[in-house]
Parts: sequence; structure tokens; C-alpha cells
Amino acid sequence: MGRRSACCSFLSNAVVFPGGVVEPNDGGVPVSLTNLRNLTAKPIDFARRIAALRELFEESALLPVVDENNNKFLLSTALDARVHEWHSAVHKGQCSLVDVMLTKMKHFRLDNDSLKPLSNWLTPFDYAKRFDTFFYTMYVDQCVPTHSYSQEFEKMCWIRPAEILERAYEGKVMLPPPQAYELTRLLRHRLAHIHTLHTDIKICPQLLDAGDEVIALLNGDHAYEEGENSTKTPMRLVRDADVQHNGVRIHRAVFRKTPPWSNMKIYSSQ
Repeated sequence: MGRRSACCSFLSNAVVFPGGVVEPNDGGVPVSLTNLRNLTAKPIDFARRIAALRELFEESALLPVVDENNNKFLLSTALDARVHEWHSAVHKGQCSLVDVMLTKMKHFRLDNDSLKPLSNWLTPFDYAKRFDTFFYTMYVDQCVPTHSYSQEFEKMCWIRPAEILERAYEGKVMLPPPQAYELTRLLRHRLAHIHTLHTDIKICPQLLDAGDEVIALLNGDHAYEEGENSTKTPMRLVRDADVQHNGVRIHRAVFRKTPPWSNMKIYSSQ
């Protein structure tokens, strides 16, 4: 995970996963440069996977690949001078990741197939910038050294879910609700069962003002407003009917306003 720069216009100083916007060229990457076997998948899913790997390489200098025998490798600039050279060229805009794959990494393919869909989050209605974000998980057998090369991040590192969640609860780091929620889910399941966590439901929090706290209602909560306007619901004051009590479905995140997203608590009776 990485801490975003204070200069960022969105989620400045927040700790988030590497990632970014799907670029127009992502969908045009030759399938032959990947190990993706399910070619019946939607084109946009292919583009998202390419974007996820591209952003991971650009921001954290890590690149999941497979060789001709389908052996998996997590390339790192810290471990291989060649990878550092390739990353430097991409970072300076001298070439693209596809150019590197075609000319320098002919024996490797992008490991798209190991990306397992996890969830889809939409920024709440009240934010000036809204992002339709897709999260993926990937199993790796070791945490190879990483480093932040992006101006958007001040620091990048591997960290255990329990550790970052505890630091966020204590207000030591800013961890946005999607990251806190997904890390909580990952923490409660064994690695072998991570693939069962995938959901196709678009999660769009609806915010309630509860004084010093914010309640982020999630899909399925008894107070969540379903329907065509579920993603267009502005923040409102908390009502008596919104309070959790026995016999109703609860699915929400509660956190303090100051420091932002601190004292985060996830409630789910689903």
C-alpha cells in the first residue's frame, strides 16, 4: 500500500492500494502479451486488468509476469538492474510497458490471469470527484522489495491488514472506507478462500452526518436507499430510523470526522 502525496487533489495523505485510471490504449494491448485464458471476458475487464498491472509497475516498480513454462515471477526494480532500466524508460516517457514487453521481455507475458476480481466501489455522491473503482487480489509467494516512483505517492510498502487497520483505528493513518472494508474482509478469510469474496454488486456508500462521526451506509443495510437513485443520494442528518437495533440488517462503516476516517468500525449482520 502507499501513502498519497499531500499535493494530490483527491485523497491526499490517504493510504491506498496502487492503481489508477484505465487509459485508452489499455484495451488495445495484444492478448498474446498476457496469459489471460478466458478470452470470452468483457473487453472492459481486459482493459482494467492491463491498467491494474501497468499502474502497479509505474507506481511501485513491481510487475507480475509468467515465463514460457508458465512459471510466475514478481519482477522488482530493487532486485534486477534490467527491470530498473525498463521502469526508468517507462517513467521518463521514453516508451510504454507494451514497448518493453515487445522488445525487452519477449520471454515473459503479463500475469493477468492471477488477478482475481474482488469488488467494485463508486465514490459517494457528495464528493466532487467520483471514481468507479474495481479491486483485484493476487497471490504472491514472497514480498519482494518495492519503491514508490510516482509523484502521487510518498511511500510504498507491504503491510499486514491487521497492522494498517489498527493504525487507522488509532488515527495514525488515513485509510478510506473501501480500503478499510476490503482489508477487514481479507483479514477474516484464509488465503485459499479469498476468491469466494468476489461480488458483482456496485458498492456506493450513502453518507449520514452523525455529529462527530460519519455513518457510511452500504448496500443491504436497512437504512440504505435502494433503487435507481442509490448512487445519487446526498449526505443527510442521521434519523432515529437509521439507528441500528435488533432484528434489522446492518451493513455500514462508522468513522470519526477528525482525523479523517479514524476510529473506523465496520458493522455487518448480513
